[in-house]
Amino acid sequence: MASYYDLRALVGLLGVSLPVALPLVARLVNGPSRLLPSLSEYYGTGSRDVLVGVLCVFSAFFVVYRGYDRVDAWAGNFGALFAIVVAVCPCTSKNEVVTHLHFGAAALLFVTFAFFCLFRFTKRNPERVAVTRRKVLRDKIYKACGALIVAGLIAIGIRGLLLGKDPADNSFTFFVESLMLWAFGLAWIIKGNALLADESVERAAPTPIRKVAVVQ
Repeated sequence: MASYYDLRALVGLLGVSLPVALPLVARLVNGPSRLLPSLSEYYGTGSRDVLVGVLCVFSAFFVVYRGYDRVDAWAGNFGALFAIVVAVCPCTSKNEVVTHLHFGAAALLFVTFAFFCLFRFTKRNPERVAVTRRKVLRDKIYKACGALIVAGLIAIGIRGLLLGKDPADNSFTFFVESLMLWAFGLAWIIKGNALLADESVERAAPTPIRKVAVVQ
């Protein structure tokens, strides 16, 4: 039976794999083609089911995710809502309300990803009193991943305001979204103890003021 850590790592792996899987499956189903302007544009290709399926997995996982406290639970609930809205409201729809819902929910989903990385994964377990060196390193990676997601959102927003929608032959948004998903995926893989897990015996890193807790 898969553990909770395994599920976290699986969600992270799906996030890392999605930007690679979408163009690959589309190429296999629809034939050779250039990269599309964004990940969302793959709704209109043979990889639509891959995109929708991964988003539904994200939504289901966030529904059951509880983490440390009610803040994690509420963040998970919002993440689940945003993921399912992105899944059921294709950006390729001719209905402007549907497309606005899609892009709005997608932006908020990435905000939720960043929130977990910056403010939740870096929390400490109150039942322990040492901060391991690997925990210190993990926290730095979580913050870097969260910062990358925020920077990506800002870059896409500024480009959209200045230049409007990406032309069909420009994949700027696709690459930025891919980096954001890779950051999200790496953070969750680490949170699932698939990388940089604490060793059974490890010297704690010094804390200058007081002892704080350890968290996986």
